[in-house]
Amino acid sequence: MRQTRLKTSREYKGRNIGIIIAFALLLPVIAISLGYIGTKYIVIPNILSKQELSQKKEMVQENREQPSPQESANTNAETTQEAYASTFEIQGFTIHGIQLGSFSTTDNAQVLMDTLRKENFGVYLWQKDGFKVISIALMDRNEVDKVLPKVKAFDENAFVVTTNIPVRAVKYNKDDAKYTLLLSNENRKLIEIYQQLSKQISEDYINQNIKDLEKISQQIQQVKEIKEEIEKSAPTAELGKLNAAYIAMLDQMIVGLEESLILKDQNAFIRLQNTFTSSLYQYYSFATSDAY
Repeated sequence: MRQTRLKTSREYKGRNIGIIIAFALLLPVIAISLGYIGTKYIVIPNILSKQELSQKKEMVQENREQPSPQESANTNAETTQEAYASTFEIQGFTIHGIQLGSFSTTDNAQVLMDTLRKENFGVYLWQKDGFKVISIALMDRNEVDKVLPKVKAFDENAFVVTTNIPVRAVKYNKDDAKYTLLLSNENRKLIEIYQQLSKQISEDYINQNIKDLEKISQQIQQVKEIKEEIEKSAPTAELGKLNAAYIAMLDQMIVGLEESLILKDQNAFIRLQNTFTSSLYQYYSFATSDAY
């Protein structure tokens, strides 16, 4: 019986040793397997997730640093606004002219103009879509309707042609801000003088005689003052053409008005009438020019 117990004890010890050896052999395999599984399904996905998150953050940062097309457009607009601080307006108005003919050549127009001069009518050749012979132009339709019957008595085909001068917006550099403000103010004064002359000419038209020479003298002085003020504030080269055209327009008006004071009676009135008609259409050319 004792031998049987010893035998059983040895067999038990042998089995324990075998289990230990087997466990010792399997442990590295289990450890490697667990390491593989942990690396594949936990560690690597975690690393990849962090990399993707990092990449997304970098992309967002890059997008923030690089402006969108809209932001680029806004930036360009801001740059343009810096280059051109704003715009100022060349004031518009309406011209009502009495037209007696429209020709494709100056030769045919000249025949009619010579006839009008012989009959003591005012005359102006307006080159627009041909050559238009204008006898007189005023700023108010009621004013021109008062003088129309006398012109139609000479030529029943005479009619009123209306020309609208639109408000003209002109861009200017910030360096021209002072100049454009001055020009806008002085230009309003010039249009007020136009309105005064228009009314005066319509009132004097029937008698063909300037009643108030003193008023004409005052208007000449006012136009000269407008010119002097504008010349004090020279613009930059960008508005140089506009400035030159405006001053030239004033110079021609001053010369014509001064000549109307020198002449006598009917010739003085016709010179005044022609000067005013010419000034209105020159203003139209100035306001609608593509040169500036």
